[in-house]
Parts: sequence; structure tokens; C-alpha cells
Amino acid sequence: MSALLKSIRSPSSETLPNIRGPRSTQPPSPVCISKNFFGKQFLKSRSELNIDALPDIKLRCFRNLDATPLYHQITFTERGLPQLQPSTTSNSSNGKIRAYAANTHQGLTRLYNEDKAVIKLRVKNPTNQNRALWPNCSFFGLYDGHGGKACSNFLRDNLHHYIINDPLFPDCPKQAILRGFSRAESDFLKLAKENNERAGSCALVVLIVGKICYVANVGDSRAIISGSKGQQAISITRDHKPNDPEEQARIKQNGGSIYCNVNSVNSIYRVSPGQLSVSRTIGDIDAKDPIYGGNPDVLIATPEVKYFKIKKHYDFIMMGCDGIFDVMSTQDVVSTAWNSNPLSNDLTPSFCRNAVEGIVIESMKRRSSDNLTAIMIAFEHGDQFRSKSKCA
Repeated sequence: MSALLKSIRSPSSETLPNIRGPRSTQPPSPVCISKNFFGKQFLKSRSELNIDALPDIKLRCFRNLDATPLYHQITFTERGLPQLQPSTTSNSSNGKIRAYAANTHQGLTRLYNEDKAVIKLRVKNPTNQNRALWPNCSFFGLYDGHGGKACSNFLRDNLHHYIINDPLFPDCPKQAILRGFSRAESDFLKLAKENNERAGSCALVVLIVGKICYVANVGDSRAIISGSKGQQAISITRDHKPNDPEEQARIKQNGGSIYCNVNSVNSIYRVSPGQLSVSRTIGDIDAKDPIYGGNPDVLIATPEVKYFKIKKHYDFIMMGCDGIFDVMSTQDVVSTAWNSNPLSNDLTPSFCRNAVEGIVIESMKRRSSDNLTAIMIAFEHGDQFRSKSKCA
């Protein structure tokens, strides 16, 4: 399988300790829900508003679902673990996608959930493009915020618009993704400067165009793929952490530095300026703007974009925030997904639901100290898919 994944290398994080470390335990400031981040200048129309389908998961393909409060009280099961909200699952398929499911939880120690997600099962032809042919397209985004919800909210509401409405999409998805991330970074930093906002976010996007899957990553959320009914487990993304050799070299070459905080559990590597335990983010203006002592070349927002053709022996993609991969390896996650469905190996919506809930629960059992979000995208294999990207 590895030969079929273009530009995918084995992530160095698989052999490194889990070092993300907890963020601030204080709830985000009220400015994080300022209407400036949700105004009409960012949302095209009322019909495009994201609707709460889970706590802190936004899904445009569902309607008439109740909104959830900003903070959530944890209820516990008889096993002593927090009770999960019902997962959101697909009720239809699209192109190469047979089913999906998503679940999120604030975790064992957090009083709030800064993880956000958006799912667009069917990406329609934007009104500004006059195209006779439009491929089957689906968009999945996972945004792991820190320092408040402002940045992850902004990405949830805007990043897919930036990419899908780019003139290069869908002919050149990779370039549209790069341009969309760049625009998101620029627009959010402008708002952050106007509103004295210090929030930031990691971003993980899976965009499927016809038979081709594009994966873009900024930060340490991870996308992995299961192949041959779980016999293969491959990390598609590389965790952007300060102790990754490539990230270390880039940071030092551009005038940054790396230091290590040692506690009783593990060693947490951080990058300066910023003092963050990730080396790529969107937002975090105080680490990037020279006015605040930042360096825009150290903590960058440039995504790594990888793409591959979806083959018949590919089972599913699992997207997860670092709270999951702090305590579970890529192989652990794939094994847990299959072990959560002992009576069936058919990739139905119920299979996806059991898998994401099993992974979130297993992360809690292993005492993850972060928010927990898992999204599973199960593949369908047939001959009905005709579109193909003209360029990478």
C-alpha cells in the first residue's frame, strides 16, 4: 500500500513519546464567542449555517437538531467513564464514501471542548462556477483549538468555503487546499489583531474528489488508513511537533528555538516563540506577529498535502485529534475500530458508530487528558466513479 501513497513517509511520531501536553485548564474568555467571528461577512446565507449535531461537531448535512450549550456537564456510566453523546452517522453515501460517523467529548479533565468539526458529504458546484461536469466531492475537517474556541470556530465556518470556492477547485485540489489554508490564516490573523484574540488551532482536512483522496494537515491531529480488513494500519499525516527532526531543522533555520519541560510523566517539547507543543498552527498571533515578539517563519500555517487513489483494499480513514494519539498508536486505533465490531466486518454506518465510540472510550480508559474527537470515513468500491483530477 505504501507504494501507492504519494509522498507519504512513516511518521517519526510513531517512535517518539507522546508529548503534546495539556493546554491551559482555564475556560476560554468571553471574547472567543464574539459575533465578529460569526458575522455575515463569513457566512454566505442563512441556508449555509452549520447546525449542531453533536456537542462541538457541526454538520451541514443535518437539519432540525438542537444546539448544545457552550459547556457540558459530564455524566458517568456504571463503569466509571464519562457517558458519550450519540454519534453522528451518515444516512446516505456519496461516490467512494459508503458511510461515516463522528463522535467528540471534552475528555476526562477538561471543562470544555475546543475541538470542532465540519462534514459536507456532498460538495455542490459553487454558484460562481459555470461547469457542466462536477465530480463526487466530500469534505471532512477536524479543528483542534487551543487558547479558546475562536480559531477552531472560524475554521469550522470558513475553511471549506475557501477551498471549494477557489477557482482552481476541483481541477487542482492540492493548490486549492494550499490557497484556502493561506487565506484562512491571513483572515483569522486580521480578526485576531482587531479583537486582541490569542487563540489558535490545528487543522486536519480530508477532501475526496472522485477516486482521489487529498489529506491536508497543520499540527498534530492525525489521519490514518486501514487496509485489507485491518491487516494494514498506515499514518497518512506527519505529526507537526517540535521534536520531529524535520520540524526541528526548519524551526532552528528560521530563528526559532526548542526547549523541553520535564514532568513526572513525560518530556514536553515546546517551540519558541509561542511556547506551544506543536510546530504548525493557524492563528496564535502572539507567536507570529513581530509586534508581539513573534516570528512568522517559526510557527507556520503551511499544510502538508498528500494524495492517493482509493484502492479496493482500503477500508476506511480515521481522523483523530492528538488527545487520541497521545495514548494510542496508529495500530491501536485501527485494531480498536475492528474490535469494536466483533459480529460484523461490513462497513455500515453502525460499524462506523461503534468504531468511533470504541476509540473515544479506549482513549479515556488510557487516561488521555485532552479533548477527544474521532471521525471515520468508510469506503465503497464500485465502477460508478468517473471523475479524475486534472492535476495534483
